[in-house]
Amino acid sequence: GTEVAVKKFLVQDFTGDALAQFKCEAEMMIRLRHPNVVLFMGAVTRPPNLSILTEFLPRGCLYRLLHRSGTQIDEKIRIKMALDVVRGMNYLHTSHPTVVHRDLKSPNLLVDKNWVVKVCDFGLSRVKHHTFLSSNSTAGTVIILTF
Repeated sequence: GTEVAVKKFLVQDFTGDALAQFKCEAEMMIRLRHPNVVLFMGAVTRPPNLSILTEFLPRGCLYRLLHRSGTQIDEKIRIKMALDVVRGMNYLHTSHPTVVHRDLKSPNLLVDKNWVVKVCDFGLSRVKHHTFLSSNSTAGTVIILTF
């Protein structure tokens, strides 16, 4: 079998608009295929089990790896990891329509067993139908979308 990560939403009492947004996010994630973007494998779109299924990345998030005491990551691996993030974000920004992540930070970067970094957590992403990338709203970590 294949190991998967199941991320269940802590808040399940979504309004109609929020539930529709969740379904739109799932539809957006279905089409994303890149070695540096976490592979979306499915979703449960009915409360009380709203959740997403993605590939499982055994090293966890980059934030924990960097802040774990005693962890030493070789300089070559660190440079490769940075390039992985650039490649993943470039893929999102050059896809059609363009996907803007809006919450890129080390807790939203997962690391596989081979030290490949993958961008994840598209809870705040926006699909842009034009290449002009501007924002009329603020972005950041939103509690309602915490997994």
